[in-house]
Amino acid sequence: MKVSLNKLGKPVVKNAVKTIYGTFSAQRTKRTVLRRIGIRSGMAYMTDMETSVIWPVRGGEPDGVYLMIGDQYVRDKELEFADFPFPKSGGYQSGMEKVSSFVVDAEDFHSGLIDVAPAQSTDETRYILNGVMFETSRNVNKLFMVTTDGRRLHQKRLTAAIEMGKPDWVTAVVPRSAVKLIMRLYHGGSVRMETFVAPEEPKEPKKEGELPVSESDKKYPESGVFGIITLGGGEVQVCTKLAEGRFPDYRSVIPKKRDAVLLIDSIGWFKSIERVMPFISHAIKMQGENRWSPIHLTLRKNGTGTLEYRSQVSGCEKVVAELPDSRIESWAAVKKTEVREVGLPTRTEETAVNEVNITLSLDYLTDILACRPVELVLEDELSPALFTGDRFLAVQMPIRAS
Repeated sequence: MKVSLNKLGKPVVKNAVKTIYGTFSAQRTKRTVLRRIGIRSGMAYMTDMETSVIWPVRGGEPDGVYLMIGDQYVRDKELEFADFPFPKSGGYQSGMEKVSSFVVDAEDFHSGLIDVAPAQSTDETRYILNGVMFETSRNVNKLFMVTTDGRRLHQKRLTAAIEMGKPDWVTAVVPRSAVKLIMRLYHGGSVRMETFVAPEEPKEPKKEGELPVSESDKKYPESGVFGIITLGGGEVQVCTKLAEGRFPDYRSVIPKKRDAVLLIDSIGWFKSIERVMPFISHAIKMQGENRWSPIHLTLRKNGTGTLEYRSQVSGCEKVVAELPDSRIESWAAVKKTEVREVGLPTRTEETAVNEVNITLSLDYLTDILACRPVELVLEDELSPALFTGDRFLAVQMPIRAS
């Protein structure tokens, strides 16, 4: 029996099914359920054991398990219906304790993910950074989306209706694969995100001589934290296991000092980069892979500035582009110099300067400029650069380049 993808839900689901399949298959090709959709009681399920997508079926297909072949699904007779990992009665949240819940406009949610997604880490040894951290507080009715890979940080601030949560901050880290699915499944309306924890299962009493269980281990099992993201007013659900661990204190790296504050033209900066990009691309190709592509920025007190790229490639040793003039909101930039004298402790002298030089990653800078920042805050060449825009904030660490 063949079932068209058109009958498995709305067009947005049809377009996303292949993405879901491709994302899951790329991560876990050995699991047999990856190319299959289970249908039960008018609902379709697709899962990779850690992330599941659920949506209503409109074609009236009988319950069963279907195998993906091209643009159609064929009834799979090899996998028994009972073997498919359907959620138990009551859904994925059955028997779990709800920790928090919020509702936010879908368009704001989607645009926020687009702004913060580039800064997600890909380092598998730092799993807590491999996704988007959602932070809410019942006291402020705000949702903060935060991503960082240790060298840059993106934050988006949204207004949300906090339905349930603690007065202090509640955080949940949604894995990168689930974030990709949510972005592809976007189709307007509203978004509700709920987080759940599984209560600890009863354990056998400790035998004599065994160490007691710590209080932290008593609270919840290590793998019992889940999130359910409901899209389109209940049309589609993404159920995912949340990343375990404590997200870093990202607020501590946001610069507090505002020595030099410039209002920049992000579109004009893009055009300046585009003018010299052919030379930079050629230099990078000739030198081999250059992960950072460092560029040197010179920003002056009179509002002028330049962008410079240096390489060892003949004809591209030094590529310079003029940046559009910036409006100076304030300027108190200084140059710090360590002074060492015999018999005296090292001291730091500060000298007022009329320009600030800083080296940033070209790739990271273009990701930030795509979010249309309007303000750039600098301290000196060794301090992070802070970009701010409409409910958006980004921090980029400078590159120590000779």
